[in-house]
Amino acid sequence: MFEDLGNVPDEMKRWAQWIVWRYEDQSSKKPTKVPYCARTGRLASVTDPATWGSFEEVAEVLQTGWYAGAGFVLTDGDPFAFIDLDDTEGDAEAFDKQRRIFDECVSYAELSPSGTGFHIICKGAIPAGRRRGKIEVYSSGRYI
Repeated sequence: MFEDLGNVPDEMKRWAQWIVWRYEDQSSKKPTKVPYCARTGRLASVTDPATWGSFEEVAEVLQTGWYAGAGFVLTDGDPFAFIDLDDTEGDAEAFDKQRRIFDECVSYAELSPSGTGFHIICKGAIPAGRRRGKIEVYSSGRYI
């Protein structure tokens, strides 16, 4: 999820798979990042391309201040994969594993919105999303 659009890789900007998101309280431990269509203001879906838009549309809507950031919907048709490295909470072994992953990726990376983890965007595909401890990997069916 992108909070600073100035750092978005140019290659990703060309894909019309963009949404906006905002934090909403949904009775969980922390606020949820809810996706919206920049054109309509209605909920966006990772399975409905009609709810996605261009990078330019999203950038314009973000200027209203109504949304917290931009997101990109991962599909089987694009070349991108996403690695989410969550906060290791002082676990040195988990941190070392994440550091090795971070160091090996030729990619775009940013601090997560929580400020305690990292998001890595690289090229790749996996058959299904995976979560192992504090590491998640996806290449379709999610927005980042």
